[in-house]
Amino acid sequence: MEHQSLTNLAEQHKKLLERYDVFPYEYQHKGQRYKMIHFYRLTNKLYGSYLYTPLAISYDEVKEIFYHFLVMQEYMKGPLDKYQDFASRDFSDSFLNYQELLERVKIEYPSFQPIVKEMNSIINHITYFQDHLKRVREISNSFQNKLSQIKGTNTFTFEDLMLLRQYLGEASYYMYSQGKEQEKVNSSCKIMKEFMSKESLNQEPLLKELYDKTLLMLDPKLELKLQNSMRSFGDPKELEGISKERFIEKTIYQFEKYIHEILDEDFILRRVRNQSVQGRGK
Repeated sequence: MEHQSLTNLAEQHKKLLERYDVFPYEYQHKGQRYKMIHFYRLTNKLYGSYLYTPLAISYDEVKEIFYHFLVMQEYMKGPLDKYQDFASRDFSDSFLNYQELLERVKIEYPSFQPIVKEMNSIINHITYFQDHLKRVREISNSFQNKLSQIKGTNTFTFEDLMLLRQYLGEASYYMYSQGKEQEKVNSSCKIMKEFMSKESLNQEPLLKELYDKTLLMLDPKLELKLQNSMRSFGDPKELEGISKERFIEKTIYQFEKYIHEILDEDFILRRVRNQSVQGRGK
């Protein structure tokens, strides 16, 4: 259906003191094509919607299709933008510089032999941290490319939705994983600090630089920020030891949870103006 025809249809269903907006993306599903119109009160509050399809559509189909439209709207808002911003930061002055210092000190100062295991642990965790951020960047780019494709064609499919869901879940998983690596780095840094203080290994320039950097890594403000960030993924106890697959499932469900909660029969009857819905029960 052309935009002008949809506009004419919107005029027919628009109520007094309402404005409308034609959702720009057509949904192609099971061989059918669907368009959606939103109606707003003058307060800009979304009040009603109309699904257009050239065929008669049942109540159950309306609910399914309407849900898919609402979900796509949320994904079009770019929920991975903040992940991409974080993953694209230059960590040279923090983690990477610290990793290089550890490598040098481990080789040049035999006095650190008693703690070399912890030093190797920090080095490895920082490498994993880098790897996880690389995966976040790659997945975020794939997510953005899929959105660009949808915007370019003005169409989306159920397969597109499933792919966007998977991207969201995987990016969240790797963001969570890099946070876990940061926690492990902090844990080992505490041991490093205690060892260097006890052995007075913080006098020479290189060792002082390592010690000062260790203190920076243990900045209470940064540690609190990390803890708050990790809690945003869910209850730490529930997530402990969780598999990647289960984490992705939980992430997708949590992202779409509010749509599940509002999309009951009363909501559909109040918001969707298709005849198959408004005539339900009559």
